Amino acid sequence: MGRRSRSSDRDSVHTVWVGGVESVDEREIRELFEKYGKITAIRIKPKFAYVDFAKRRDATDAIQSLNRTQFQGQNISVQKAHKLEPGGKRSSPPRRSRSPPKRRKYEDSRSRSRTRTKRHKRDRSGSASS
Repeated sequence: MGRRSRSSDRDSVHTVWVGGVESVDEREIRELFEKYGKITAIRIKPKFAYVDFAKRRDATDAIQSLNRTQFQGQNISVQKAHKLEPGGKRSSPPRRSRSPPKRRKYEDSRSRSRTRTKRHKRDRSGSASS
């Protein structure tokens, strides 16, 4: 019997998002990506494109090889595409926040109050003195 393909490769499309491409046509995108595997579709939008591969491994190879490279004199970004949004639109990868993570204040992390109450000294006999 022949080897069965994984269900993820058999039943789904593996799409990469290509950012930073301007004024390109399908032929140019196909020439850039076809050496990584079988392409099932290409969709070109202003400033970015989607390339669908038949196999996940092919998409991963393209991402690893082409991300942060130059194409037609432009720096391009090649990443795994995100799932469809409601209404059938694909979203571009989310931008990472450049702000530092919020830190807890020292005072907030302490479980006790910082103020101390006045304590009475006790003498050895056990009676309180002031």
